[in-house]
Amino acid sequence: MSNKLRTRTVEVVKKLDSVKTWRRLSNVIFVTTFSTILICSVVAAVVAAPPLVAALAAAATLVPLGSMGTWVDSLWQKYEKELRYHKNTMNVMKVQSDVFVIKDLENIKAIVDIMEIKMDGMVKSADFVIGEGVEEAVGIGVDEIKNPVKEFARLMDDLSDQSVKSISDIKRATTMILEKLNEHPRITG
Repeated sequence: MSNKLRTRTVEVVKKLDSVKTWRRLSNVIFVTTFSTILICSVVAAVVAAPPLVAALAAAATLVPLGSMGTWVDSLWQKYEKELRYHKNTMNVMKVQSDVFVIKDLENIKAIVDIMEIKMDGMVKSADFVIGEGVEEAVGIGVDEIKNPVKEFARLMDDLSDQSVKSISDIKRATTMILEKLNEHPRITG
């Protein structure tokens, strides 16, 4: 899941860079076209037509071109904003998933540490029983081993519960990520 999220973030960053480049390029094209048409209109007005008619013709041709340039730029801005939102959403999801993983690993480590301590106690009790060799010591040793075995079984259950909780957290995080990604239309291209 983390690898898929990282891959998707890289794709979005590449698209964002591409959008910035295309937006600048389209702005340059529209400015150049606008300037060229203005210059050509002025030259045509000076050469052939009365000044007032030429000025009106030039203004009439430039208004739609300027509006179209603004419209195209607004489309690029909208697309760039959408990509930024997706990038930020994926960054937040990565941080949240990292927090879940760290928390779950810390809980599992704590349970494993307790189990290790309990197992050491059981081994020492067994060594005591073996070393004494007396029936009375065996009875005491068996009683001493039973309690840690019960505790060990309880810790195994806790570890099992923790793993089930971790799986549930992962499923919940996956669902949340998919819901976040589906809130906005997927950007392709």
